[in-house]
Order: sequence, then C-alpha cells, then structure tokens
Amino acid sequence: MMMRGAFWIAAALTLSKFAGIISQVVLGAILDPEDFGLFAILLSLGAVVAVVSNGGTQQVLVQEGEEYNRNVPLVFNYALGFNLLAAAALVAASLPMAAHYDNPVLKPMAWILAASIVAGTPGLILKARLSIDLRFKQVGLLMAVSNIGRHASAILLALLGAGVFSLTLPVLVQPILVTLIAWIIVREWPPARHVSRDEYLALFGKTKWLMASTLALALLQHGRYLPVSLFVSTASLGVFFFAAQLITSVVSLFTGAIKEIFFPFFSKLEAGTDLFGQRVRLLLVVLTVIGLTLSVATYLLAEPVIALVWRGRWDAAAICVLWLSLLFPAQLLF
Repeated sequence: MMMRGAFWIAAALTLSKFAGIISQVVLGAILDPEDFGLFAILLSLGAVVAVVSNGGTQQVLVQEGEEYNRNVPLVFNYALGFNLLAAAALVAASLPMAAHYDNPVLKPMAWILAASIVAGTPGLILKARLSIDLRFKQVGLLMAVSNIGRHASAILLALLGAGVFSLTLPVLVQPILVTLIAWIIVREWPPARHVSRDEYLALFGKTKWLMASTLALALLQHGRYLPVSLFVSTASLGVFFFAAQLITSVVSLFTGAIKEIFFPFFSKLEAGTDLFGQRVRLLLVVLTVIGLTLSVATYLLAEPVIALVWRGRWDAAAICVLWLSLLFPAQLLF
C-alpha cells in the first residue's frame, strides 16, 4: 500500500514540479524583478496571518479518521471561522501596506490572497477524506491537476500581460480547483449537526500548538521577505525571492510526499512504540542524506544552469541560490 501510494504521489509531485519549473522559466522571461518582489511582500504578509489559517485543523481530521463524519461539521465551522478572520486581517492590512510601499497594486493583491484562504476551506475537508481512506491515486490526481492548473493560469496571464497578477490570481485558482476536483471524487459531505461551545473549546485545545507550528513554518518559508524589504529595493527583493522559489521547487518535491504519504501511515502507528521510533529514525536519516546530496548538486550546477536558461536575466539570483542550498537538509527535516 505504501509503495503504491508513494508511486502515485511521486508521479503527481513530478508533474506538478515540472509544471512549476516551466512556469518559472516563462515568468522569469516575462516578468520583472519588481513583480516578484511585490509578490514576496504579499506572501510574507500572508505568513503573519497563517497562525489562524484553517485554525490549525489541517491534520485533525486525518488523525481522528474514524470520527470523520462526526468531526466534519465541527472542523469545517471552526476552520471557516478562522479563515474569515485571516481574510479580514489581510484586507485590513492592505491599506497601510500599500501606503507604506507607495504601491496601490498591493491592495487588490491582498484581497485576492484573502479570498483564496476562504475558498480553500471545503477542499481541506474533502481532501482529508481521501487521505483517511489512503486513496493516494486520487490524492495524486488532485495535487497534479490543481498545481498544473495554477501554473498554467500563471503562464497564460503572463502572456496576456497581467504583470504581477500573473503570480497573484493563480493563488485563488488553486483552492477552487482543489475543492471542485475533490468534490467530483468524493461526492459526499457528512450531515450537519449542532456543535456545542465545549466542542469548539476542546478543538482549540487540540489545535493551538498546530497553529503555532503553522505560523513557524509559514514564517520560515515566507516571513523573511517582509523584513528584507525594509532594507532593499523591491527589485532586489524580487531577485532574492526568485532564487528562493528555485530552492522551494526542489524542497517541496520531498516535503509534499512526506505530508501526503507518511503522515497518514504514521497516524495509524502507536506513538512511543519501537516500530514508530524505528520508522521516524529511518525517515530522518533518508531526508538528511537527500538534503546533503541536493546541496552539493546545487552548488555545482546552479550558476551555469541559471545563466543558460535565462540568458543573464537572473544571474544575480545565482549567489542567493548557492547560499540557500546550504539549508536543504534543515528544510527537509522541517
């Protein structure tokens, strides 16, 4: 079962990353560094509100898979409430953010990101159903189509001259695709029921640390751009962001597989047992070896590949890629 699951997820991730690479090649040839810099600022702001995104419920449904039907009304209402709060915070922050950077385009960009957070709520529930049932073929299909749809829409928008919105609008396209495709596959939604205040409080007790970890991960991935933007131009920030995205494309290939394959299996093992400990140690060793290998390969190949693909347009990003590649092992372990 795990091997079949690994195959489907690996296939989906490979297709998604291939689409992502094509997208970055095309967008890098069309968009300016300032466009990437503005998008980096937006993602960094989104990282700040990530603490309440989905209310930390991403894994609760999977962990308590046997109680899925009973938990869905609770988790959906809880996640939707927190997502509306996150969206409201983004909309409120869009005005001072646009004023600070003297760029009004940041306002509609923030509104689009806010809408994407809310739009992703139903997909969270439906995708959990597939993970609980270990339907990795369907999970892989969902991942591939939604990711390819996002990258394809980005390329189309860039070719149509949408500028920075070539990066922003696809953020909304993806959760809509996830929800639509997941509904076509699952085609069921547990019946509504009354949820008591005590249940919400109990769920908060379970998710408060998950929310904290979500914030930490979001800040690790995107939080750095906001403070950097205070000291460099938007264009320089865009160069750094472009380099970071190249690194992320590689890292997410492995972290996505870990999340979609290993977490459902680990959730079925009893924590604290010898078998659980052995599996965790093996996973840590494998990820460390992969990370070190990727660091060496990137150090050797980054500069000539970037120069060849973008014909000098993004040569300034090469040094950033070299330094960021040193973090491959740590990024995989996180």
